[in-house]
Amino acid sequence: MRKEQPLIGTTQSPHPAHGMGQLDYAAVQMEMPHLQKGRVTPHLTPQERSVLAMLCRYDRVPQVADALFVQPDTVRKHLRHIYEKLGVRSLHRAIVRAVELGLIEPFGKSIG
Repeated sequence: MRKEQPLIGTTQSPHPAHGMGQLDYAAVQMEMPHLQKGRVTPHLTPQERSVLAMLCRYDRVPQVADALFVQPDTVRKHLRHIYEKLGVRSLHRAIVRAVELGLIEPFGKSIG
């Protein structure tokens, strides 16, 4: 029987409940230095980026929904995902964080 190799960044001993090793951040950083803890840019889908960019222009969810030809609940769903991915709790912080990370253009700058 073939012995499985541990995943990069995991300990040798498997976790009894999950059958997986514990994540070792130091090992991950040594193997993949570009994935430094706290420096990985969150991935926003194109729809999430559009919602965030429109919320810079319009201040109400229904206006954004109309502009994107979607339902307001769809905008709210994307907004919840954006907050979660960016680790924020408000629209203002989401916009500031997205601009800091280069996910959307700052106010007043043209895209393209």
